[in-house]
Amino acid sequence: MDTAMRPFPRLRPNLFDALVALAVLALAAAVWAPLRRGGETEALTAVVYIDGEEADRWALASLGPDTHRRYSGGGYTVEVCCRPGGE
Repeated sequence: MDTAMRPFPRLRPNLFDALVALAVLALAAAVWAPLRRGGETEALTAVVYIDGEEADRWALASLGPDTHRRYSGGGYTVEVCCRPGGE
């Protein structure tokens, strides 16, 4: 029994391949264009959850020089200290 492998056929691009390539480029441009223009951006927001429920939410852009917030839940107290610039 001869199990010789057949050679692969030579592949040649055709019109359908060109249409698929153009469609991919068009979709990429459609996704990229709104990002490039730079529309409205939302401020980065910190959210604190205690026992699975939202306890506090604030925009990080609104931080003062030293922002301290204290949260209690489940017998523990946590103090969160935030500083602009991440220092």
